[in-house]
This record gives sequence, C-alpha cells and structure tokens, in this order.
Amino acid sequence: MSGQTRQLLEKDLRALLPTWGLFAVTLIVTSKLIGPAAGLFVYMLGSTLLGALVVGHEYSNRTMAGLLALPVARSRVLLLKLAVLALMLMAFTAVAALSGGVSPTAADVDPAFRRSVLSGTLALVLPPLCAICIAPWLTMIGRSPLAGAVFACATVCVMWVAGQTVGFMRYGFDNGPFGAESQLLATQVAWRGTLGACAIGIIGSWFTFARLQATQHLSLAAVLPRWLFKTSGGAAVSPASTSAPHRRHWIFNTISKEVRLQLMAFIVAGLFLMMWLVIVRTRPMLPEPFRVPLAPLTGLYGGIIGLLIGSFASAEERHLGMLAWHSLLPVSTRRQWMVKLLSVLGLAVALGAGVPWVLQLITADLSPFSDFMYVWQPVIAGAVAIGSLYVSTLASSGLRALVASVAVYGSGGLVLSIVLRTLFNKSAVAFPPILRELGWYRHVDRELIGKVMGVLPAILIVVAVLWILRLAMRNHATAERSSRQIRLQVVWLLGFCMCSTIALGALQASATTTWRYTGREGVRIKGRVEFEGTAPRPSGADLDHGLWLTLEPEDHDSYSGVQARCENGMLTSPYFYPDKYTVRVPFISGRWNKAWTLKGATYQGRDITDTPIDIKTNLEDVVVTFTDRAGKIAGRVKAADGSDVAGNIVVMFPVDRAHWADYGFTNRRIHARGLADDGAFSLTMPPDGDYYLATVSRDRVRGLARVESGAHWVMFQKDPSQLFETLSRSAQRFQATQGAVLTPVLIAEK
Repeated sequence: MSGQTRQLLEKDLRALLPTWGLFAVTLIVTSKLIGPAAGLFVYMLGSTLLGALVVGHEYSNRTMAGLLALPVARSRVLLLKLAVLALMLMAFTAVAALSGGVSPTAADVDPAFRRSVLSGTLALVLPPLCAICIAPWLTMIGRSPLAGAVFACATVCVMWVAGQTVGFMRYGFDNGPFGAESQLLATQVAWRGTLGACAIGIIGSWFTFARLQATQHLSLAAVLPRWLFKTSGGAAVSPASTSAPHRRHWIFNTISKEVRLQLMAFIVAGLFLMMWLVIVRTRPMLPEPFRVPLAPLTGLYGGIIGLLIGSFASAEERHLGMLAWHSLLPVSTRRQWMVKLLSVLGLAVALGAGVPWVLQLITADLSPFSDFMYVWQPVIAGAVAIGSLYVSTLASSGLRALVASVAVYGSGGLVLSIVLRTLFNKSAVAFPPILRELGWYRHVDRELIGKVMGVLPAILIVVAVLWILRLAMRNHATAERSSRQIRLQVVWLLGFCMCSTIALGALQASATTTWRYTGREGVRIKGRVEFEGTAPRPSGADLDHGLWLTLEPEDHDSYSGVQARCENGMLTSPYFYPDKYTVRVPFISGRWNKAWTLKGATYQGRDITDTPIDIKTNLEDVVVTFTDRAGKIAGRVKAADGSDVAGNIVVMFPVDRAHWADYGFTNRRIHARGLADDGAFSLTMPPDGDYYLATVSRDRVRGLARVESGAHWVMFQKDPSQLFETLSRSAQRFQATQGAVLTPVLIAEK
C-alpha cells in the first residue's frame, strides 16, 4: 500500500469514525431503553448518514478541490472511499444485530404487525445497501451530505412501501393479508427495487464522481424555479446579482438570511406533506393493522424539524464564514441573537406544528380518524430546536451539530433521564429521616408544599432554558470553542440538573405522609384478634382483606398514621418511628363487619384504644377484641315544621368536654352520620358513658368536616368544640350501655 493510499484511507476513517461512534452508542442506548422501533430509526439514519459523509465531509471541510486535484485516478479515490464506507457499515450492522436494536429475524415482532413494520433481513440489509450505493451519488448531486442522507433514507422507506403495496394489489386483504404469498411477493419487490436503485446509484456515483466539479454548496438557485429570481423586466438573474442595492431594515435581512439557512428543513416539510396526503387518502381503505397512526409520525416530524432548524442556525453560519461579518454590523450582538432566536423558534413552530395543523384542517373530511397531531406538538418542535441551537453554537458546521444533537437527544438524554429519575427517588428516600430528626413534619404545611411542588418544576425548567440560551448567545458571539469551555458548560448544566433534582426529591420528602415508616429500623407492633359473641366468626382470608389498625400519633396528624394489617390472622405493622400513639380501627370492610364491632385494644391489660401510649420498644402482644353485643342507636329525625330533613346530619359526642378536642381523626365516642331519605339514622353504641345526640344541617359543619354525598360518613377535620358547645344546649342526653338498643327521635329546628 502506497503512502498516498494510506493517507486517503486514514483521512476517510478519521472523518467517519466520530459519527460512527456516536450513532453506535445511540443505537445501543435507544434500542435497550426504548425498543427496536427507535433502534431501527437510529440504524437507518446512521447508515445513510455514513454513506453521505464519505463524500460529504469533503464539502463540509472544504477539501473537495484539493481531493480532485490529486494526481490519482478518480476511480481509485472513489473505490477507496467505498471500501472505507463498507468497513464502517459492516461494523455498524454488527453492532445493530448484536445489541438487538434491529432483529435479524421477524420472530420478535407481533405476527399481527409483521407486515406493517420493517423487520428481519430487510431491516438489516436495506439501509447499508442504500448507504453505500445511493447516498454518495445523491450527496454529489445535491452537494450536501445531509441531502444525500435524507433522500437515501427515504429510498429505504419507498422500497418497503412499494413492496407492501404490490403485495396488497396482487393478493388483496381477504386472502390472508399476513399470508406467505403476499409477504414473499412484498419482500421480492422490495429486494428487486432496492437492487435496481442501488445499481442506478452506483453507476451514477461512478460517472458523477468522474465529472465532479469543486462546487462547495447547494444554493437556492440550484433547486428553486428560475421565476423566483426574475427582475421586474422579466430577465432572470442570480441571487448574488450585482445590481444596484436597495436598503432594507436589518431585521428583515437577518430573518431572510435565517430562512435561507433552513433549506433542508423546507425539503423535509415537503416530504412530510406528500407523506401526509398519501396516508390520509389510503388508510381508510386499509384493514385495522395497516392503518398508520399520524399522531406519532407527526410528533417525530416535529422533533426532526426542531433538530434541523436548531442545528443549522448557528453552526452553518460559522461554516460559511458569516459570523465574522456579523460582528462588524452596527447592531449589538444581543439584538442579533434575539432576532435569530425568535426566527429559529418561529420557523420550528411554523414548520413543526403549523404545517400539520393546516394539513389537519384541509384533510379533516378525508379520514375518519382524529389522531392527526398532539396538542403539545409546538412544545416538541420548540424545545428540540432550543437544545439543538445550543449544540449548534459549539459546532463548526451544521452537519456536525446535527450528528451531535442526535447523539445528545438519543443516548445522552435517555441516560440523563434515568440518572435523574434514580437521583430523585434516592433523594425522596434519604431525606425523610433527616427531616424527621429536625422535627420538620410536626410543623409542615402540606397544602403550601403541594402548591410549591406544582410551581417549582416549571420555574426550574424556565431557569434552565434561559441559562442555556445565555450560554448559547455567548458561544455564538465568539469564535473560541475550546474543549475546556465546552467541559465547563456541560459540568455546570449537569450540576444544575442534579441539584434541581435533589431539591425536588427533598421537597417530595418534606410532604410525604409515610415519614413515620423507617424500613428495617424503629419499632413495630404484633398482636392477635379475639371475638366475643356467638355470631359466625370471619375467616383468616376475611381478616386479611378487611381489617387493619391505625396508630394515630399524639399530634393527630391524619396524614402520617401507621397502619397494621392482618396477615394469616395475626396483626403485624411495619417498622415505624417511636412516638406516642393511640390504637384505632377506622374501618372494617367485608360482609362480617355488620355483626362485629370493636370493643377495644389492650396491651398488658391496659386499654390503649382511646388513651395514647408511648411506644419506644416493640409491642409483641396487642389484643384487639370484637364483640357482637355492642348495641346500637336507631332513631329518626323529624322537622318541627314538617319540612324535609334529608340535608341534615346526626352528631353524637360525649358530655365530658375533655374528649371534645385532640381526639384524633377517628374516635369511637364521636360520630357524625348522614340521614336516609326518611330521616332515619343508625349509630353503633359507643363505650359506656354519658353522651349528647343532636341534629344539624350539613351546611353548618361543611367548614369543619368532610361531608360525603349521601347518607354516609362525615369526618371532622378541624376542632369542633364550638359546634359541640352550641349543640349541647338543645341536644338529647343519653347514657350508653353495651348491648342496649336506643330509638331516639330528634326534632330538627328551622
């Protein structure tokens, strides 16, 4: 191998290796974290981009003239490039097959969708074939590596769609649309079409490279109609005509320049327009498995538009040598940047969301489906454009910015999201013990914390976006792009993301209602359930599913009680924070709860049902007793004037005022229940003692209690002492006795 040949090979390897590495990592990450569909997309894009770059990097690095001037036969130069490309594509295909990003067989695909997705050998072979045969030719025709990659990738999709269409036309949908004959014909058409296109492409590449001129870039005049460049007299002129200049405002000129930089975005929008019309007109005629949903495709299109517009906005200006001239303009850098930013966002939203919206309005009557576009499509296009714009300010060309943006969003974004999610979960678990020791939970306002949690993420996102845009403006205004500068910015941004995530995790921990649970540390209670009476006793399964105890803390924080459930007939609680608690049974579910009523809970002979107990060590023998002889109060409420009383409730509370406050959020001595339509009510007989029974309207207690609809529970959430004081003046007084049945009649005054 001669020295000149080795230099040519090394140059192409150096040009392709960074892109190959970025897409290989992105392929592995996306296929593992998202799935084979995302891996297939990255595989197709990476393969065709490598094929376009093997010639396109000469345009990007402005080395095409030097390459064509070498004393080496052009056929030899082209063969060397194709050899390097074949080597890179084989390695890329091996990565795709081994990582599971593209399955070598269709066995992993649902049989109902094997015909509606690109899979199997076609998925592995079609992209490299188009990349090595078609992408270089299209790159030389368009004088742009991005154009070659886009149209080569489109060739893959066109050949697959053509195969499916021919299969449908030949066998129809009724003769086994997933049958072997139709699938075989579709595969043959796709293979033969691809081989034919590759033959045309390789011949075109050979003759085009042999006659290639050192023209660097694709201009608008090369692709747009000539009538766009006609003067008022009708003569065609070049966009760079030297006719007498006319003055225009600098903002208009800047916006016009930004639009001209986004030629590829307009081409992609045109391709999307044609795809939309084809899908909308054909999918009503297709069976259900073949109806392509437009909403995901539109979301993908919005992301691609954002990537293209953001990537080319700054880096392509630097590549064309325009940034130095901008610094000489009599306009501040900040104002120029604001115009650029607004132009980028406007174009991204207009093309990424405006075009689908207009198409949706135009074609609404052509398809019965309503999945045209997500409501957050403008956010997709704008957010992706902002991130790509920041990457563009650090790149030397639009193509490099695009490759880097794909890698950042593909692999970097996914890995960062996993890291941040893990960090958030770890923070939410690590902070409760610290806040518990500081006494935070005894004074926390959870309503305020909830409002802060609803606003803080949005504030952090806005701060991050403004910071990224400020860094992007500084990068855009200077020609210095040292690796140290890039590392510092990345470290600062990652640090901000991690600190924000830790803060959100701490905020989540500060409002947690499970802070009393301590995992494997702390104390716990164990006990058993006993029944006194002759009613049928519940089975162990009924107890496991229908009974649990609540340990109410001394501060009566209804959000942070500890629950103990029945397991195999035994009461067991998780480990919790040592404190003073009261044992309560707030609810009993199941059919057996109508016969049995809680009598009390004891520990070492001490009643702990209504009296707090300081739990500092494990309680191993708590006994919860139920009885079927509790008695009940079955009465009725009547109105003094005969009006409807269904809107009233019945309140039972003890005569002893010491039980009116600080009784927790469930109490056997205080009950409030709604009335039936006829005014009837029923209450469980409370523990022995003197009590008041009164009726009051729901509106009067609405500020103190949570009133459920219908004749169900009414739970006091605030101190009802003043209400009890008022009701005690007109309430009926009675003495509760276990096993007794009372039938009082209450008169509801107006």
